[in-house]
This record gives sequence, C-alpha cells and structure tokens, in this order.
Amino acid sequence: MMTVEKIKRSYDRYAKEYDMGTDLQRRLADKLIEAIRHDCVNSAKILDVGCGTGYLTSRLNAIGCDISFGMLSCAKRKGFYAQSNAMQLAFADEKFDLVVSNAAYQWVNVLPAAFKETRRVLKPKGMFYFVVFGKNTLRELQSVSTEIKVASSNFPGKKSLSVALSAAGFKTNSIETFIYEKYYKDLWQLLAVLKNIGSTAAENKNITGLGWRKKLKQINKLYLEKFGNDKGLPATYEAFLIRAEK
Repeated sequence: MMTVEKIKRSYDRYAKEYDMGTDLQRRLADKLIEAIRHDCVNSAKILDVGCGTGYLTSRLNAIGCDISFGMLSCAKRKGFYAQSNAMQLAFADEKFDLVVSNAAYQWVNVLPAAFKETRRVLKPKGMFYFVVFGKNTLRELQSVSTEIKVASSNFPGKKSLSVALSAAGFKTNSIETFIYEKYYKDLWQLLAVLKNIGSTAAENKNITGLGWRKKLKQINKLYLEKFGNDKGLPATYEAFLIRAEK
C-alpha cells in the first residue's frame, strides 16, 4: 500500500498537470452533483475531502481540503481551502451538513478510521456522498503484470466499503457501480496519463534501469496480445458512488 507521505509527494509533484488528465474524474464529480441535487440533500454547509484542484468544491460552493499543498495551490480561489488529512480532518465536530469526496478515499489505507473522522464532522442526520475507484480498476494491467505492484489492486470493493462504513457508524443507503473503458496507444501512454494525475500505476523497487524498460516492453507485448484491438489498449475503470447517512 502507498503511504500517506508518498501519496502527498506524488500529488504535489504533478499538481500543475493534474487537470489535463482528469476527464474521467470530472465526469464522476458531475455524477456526484447530479445525485446530490436529485436527492435534494441539505447542502447548506459542505466539506469536500480530497478536493484536488477544486473542481467539485467550486461547483458545490463547498469548503475543500486536501493532503497536497500543490493541489491546493492550483485550486480555484473561490471559497475556502485547507490542507488536511482524511484521517485527521482539521474541522470541529458536527460542522457540516454534507461531506463529499471524489476519487480520493481509494488511497486511504484504513477506511473505518477515516470514515469515523468524516462522521465526526457531520451534523446529526448529515449525509456522506462520495465516489471511490474500485479494485477492478486497471484490471487488465493487473492481470499482465504479475511481477509489478499495481496500485489499484489495493483499492476497495463494495463489501469492504459497506463494512468500513458500518464500522464507522454510518448507514449505507446505496452503492452505485459505474464501469468506464478508455483506450490508449500503448502501455507508456497509459502510464504517462496516470503519472500526470499523481497516480502510481505500477512499481517494483527491485527492477530498475534497463531491467525496468525491458519489463515494460514485455508487459506491453502481453497487454496487446491479451486485450488489444483496433482501438488500442483498453483500460477499465471501476467506480462506486456511495450514499451514506450519519
């Protein structure tokens, strides 16, 4: 699993390029907004956890927080932003009517503890709406790179999300699944896109230099043979939209 500090450094490093590769994240943010408006959720005071460059935050006129100062420095200047870890939110108890988050909690190693923090800052009967990438994200890359650690293999599944929310004291109202498929010219293009949005797609500390390049060539060849078609190399993204109540 990626450490908090490693995640922070990664997003700090690529904050300026982040928006160029986040079309999927924006589509998911729009799904969140649509769900909130459809459900007529009380949104007088909103916190956006893992707000990134502030797209969802500004759309909802929320308060945004993120672990990465680089991301916050790129955020839209409308509204208020704070540097804060999902495990230790820098806000008072029962401050918000609604907590939202888009594509952030898959990086949290201890979800029940993080969700308890979310619940702490929610008012009684407050709502928690969030999107998280699931463990089947980049399933193609996972299946062709047995010697390389693919970060998404540690992402949560539906059951683990339900269990973590329950352990934190939430009532889960619904978990909606979305599957997206995107195509890339080759493995290097996929890795470049993931790198630019701060995601470490694959790594192996024991393989470096020429050995690493050779391994990537082997993976690209296998990826193409197993999944490639006339559109290129497909990559599956699994996302869950969760509605939970304090």
